[in-house]
Amino acid sequence: MNNTKNMLGSNHYVPVLKWKRAEQTALKGLTEDDKKNITPLIQLVLPKPRRSRDEMRDMFNEEILKEIVELFREKLSKFPEEIEVSWGTRPIFVDLSLLYSDDPINFKIETFKQILKTGDERGICLVPVINLSDNEEFQKEVCLLSEQYNSGLC
Repeated sequence: MNNTKNMLGSNHYVPVLKWKRAEQTALKGLTEDDKKNITPLIQLVLPKPRRSRDEMRDMFNEEILKEIVELFREKLSKFPEEIEVSWGTRPIFVDLSLLYSDDPINFKIETFKQILKTGDERGICLVPVINLSDNEEFQKEVCLLSEQYNSGLC
């Protein structure tokens, strides 16, 4: 399902949005006519920790990061559903450049594997985003995933 070919014309708008509740609501509120001329680029972000600042005061940064990454992984399978509710099945660019962990390359590769698989199962065209400055191994893996799911690449 490659819906991304020839979708960007001179009147096409690509907003860059952090994937948070307000942005999801804003996309959901657009009319179908408006959506025809837009392809959002959403940036997935790590959630806030569940602990208060006082509770985290005695923790090491590595412990906090591990906890936040685990919270993100718990929510990972829900991203395609959130996208479908807010945007439908039309193409949408997915950027992981704001994610970090103690092993960022493998974390991002695993994230793309899971959301592209789940998105494909739901019939959603999720287009992975890579940067020219990304690690070469990451770029290759994402290109292979793009081919596997026929999702296109940004």
